[in-house]
Amino acid sequence: SAPAELHTWPNDFVVEWTMYFIANMSLTPPYTSIPPTPNFTTGRTHYHVSSDSVRSMRETYDQRCIPVFPPFQGNDFGCSFINANAGPSNGTSYVLFDHRRPPSVPACCIIGRPFHPPPPDFAHSMPVRYRDRGTGSMVDWNVVWDKDAGPFAYGFNSHTSAPAVFYMTGIMASTIPVWMYQVFDHFQPGKVPPPSVWEVPEVCDTAVACPGWEPSHDHDA
Repeated sequence: SAPAELHTWPNDFVVEWTMYFIANMSLTPPYTSIPPTPNFTTGRTHYHVSSDSVRSMRETYDQRCIPVFPPFQGNDFGCSFINANAGPSNGTSYVLFDHRRPPSVPACCIIGRPFHPPPPDFAHSMPVRYRDRGTGSMVDWNVVWDKDAGPFAYGFNSHTSAPAVFYMTGIMASTIPVWMYQVFDHFQPGKVPPPSVWEVPEVCDTAVACPGWEPSHDHDA
């Protein structure tokens, strides 16, 4: 593989995407042709940098929530992750679940405190970098490998520096591993998200840790 160039997010952007949840773990990403799956969702990411140390990020999953809550038996409801005006030591990452959630799923819960969005140059510190056409287009990959969770891989379009593809593993119904494969589209660099994006409902005032994300569990911010 050819050497990859380093890419940096702009301080403000909005990007659309589709994320696919692929149960056949033998089908290792990246994909030239995405394996058929009925389990996928559209969504978007909003990002804003207020200063060198204060950032905001929101990821909204429209039809299906990302399977990172092992106790949940399914993911056929939407969710949003909101981490607003977060500094290195004071941020709180809330998760909002939509009206289709089952009774056992809270309307709002917390996955991290303190918790803050990655910096624009997050990819610069990822240890593995390479360039290939595994998706059918030229992508500069940045990868971290965790001995338990496997790869965390973020790819930028080599020519435009736009987000291209991201993938990692998730867990469905407590024990079933899946590939989570996110394909980005309609990147809007420089677009400042409106203030309403960062609004957190009152129900979050009394939110507790999300199922599977209690303080006794070991999770990195």
